[in-house]
Amino acid sequence: MTPVLTFEEAGLCESLKKNISKSGYVKPTPVQKHGIPIISAGRDLMASAQTGSGKTAAFLLPILQKLMADGVAASQFSELQEPEVIIVAPTRELINQIYLEARKFSHGCAGPAARELVPQVHAGV
Repeated sequence: MTPVLTFEEAGLCESLKKNISKSGYVKPTPVQKHGIPIISAGRDLMASAQTGSGKTAAFLLPILQKLMADGVAASQFSELQEPEVIIVAPTRELINQIYLEARKFSHGCAGPAARELVPQVHAGV
C-alpha cells in the first residue's frame, strides 16, 4: 500500500477534512500515513506507536469515511436495527477517548441541525 502524505490524498470527504483541520492536524503522522490506506482498503492492521501518535484517528477516519460514503443502511428502515461498526477497547477510559474523537471528526457530517431546518419546514420548502 502506498502511504498517504497528506489528508487530501487519503480520499476523505470534505466534512472530514474540515474537521481534521479544525482539530489541528496538518499532515498525517507516520501511523496515519501507513494505517489509513490499509484500513481504507478493508484490510486488518495491527500497529504499535507512542501515546499521542494518532492511532485513534488512523483507524477512525477510514471507518467514518466508509460510513458516510455508504449512506443510510437498509437496516435503518426495518424494525431490526443492527450496528454498522463495533469498536472494542480494553478500558472504559480508552472507549471514552475513541468516542470523543469520533464525535469530533464527524461533527456536522449528519447534515444541518434540526433548528436550521425548522424555518424551511414552516416555509414549505
